[in-house]
Amino acid sequence: MAVIIQNLRIRQFEKQGAQDYPDALFREVSFFRPSAALSRMNCLLSTVPVDLKELGVAAKEAASLASEAIKLCNSSAVCLSRPVSRLEQAVIATDADFVRTLLLTCWLTRLSGSSVESRANQSFWSHGLLAAQICRRTSEWTGLVPPEHAFMAGLLHDAGALPILTMLSREEDSRGQDIREAAGDSPEYQRLRFKTDHCDLGRRLNSVLNFPLPVAEVMARHHQPHSAGSGSPLLSIAGFAEEICTALHLTAKNKPAGDCTGTIIKDALRTWLPGLSPSAAAQIIEDVNSVFRCHPNR
Repeated sequence: MAVIIQNLRIRQFEKQGAQDYPDALFREVSFFRPSAALSRMNCLLSTVPVDLKELGVAAKEAASLASEAIKLCNSSAVCLSRPVSRLEQAVIATDADFVRTLLLTCWLTRLSGSSVESRANQSFWSHGLLAAQICRRTSEWTGLVPPEHAFMAGLLHDAGALPILTMLSREEDSRGQDIREAAGDSPEYQRLRFKTDHCDLGRRLNSVLNFPLPVAEVMARHHQPHSAGSGSPLLSIAGFAEEICTALHLTAKNKPAGDCTGTIIKDALRTWLPGLSPSAAAQIIEDVNSVFRCHPNR
């Protein structure tokens, strides 16, 4: 029955002009083009070594965005040993790529907050936060990447869905409908409806925003388990988080996760993070269960 309903929905989308969606969504990506000041900071942070003096000057030109990034940097998500008050200090405390990611994340949250329907926007970032928390816990037990980098990768893994959400939020028939449900979660569903998916849009979004390469890889390939061996450790951790978030969400919709939760996590670990020690795998399973139980609107 579910397959029949989905096929009916797809045919309805095609009648509504789904063939026009790719071009519309590719244009939607340009909405997220960074400001001149953000582009300058991104360029400075992409240069080795970073000119901290020039970065400080550029930060003053985008003071509110820099302030948002510093606030995020000092949050419990990042967990620095000591707080920072300037972007230059953040570069020294972490690294330039991490500060680039912070700034671009703040830019995305600012734009999505003004252009995506409020419930859909909240749902989108709530899912990202759940994946981010799982990524952080996983990185702490594997030691593959710094926990703060893992957190940001999890938060941003679905960034390519934002052009879909902004487009649907502007459609007149979107009022009263669940925008996040209409956008879909799986690349397969999105390709059927929109003739593209959030991974392809993630690649296009990165061509506009210029994220650090490991984060860009996560945005484009987190639904490709075969990439686990050839991609970065950050991709493996984010792909693991996305797989179990999706599986546990679907399970919770139908019945309490119960005993199947551990099986879902073990399967995802075997796919994305093979070769872990039994003790690390057991701790990750315990931690992920804890995160999932405590997360609202999972």
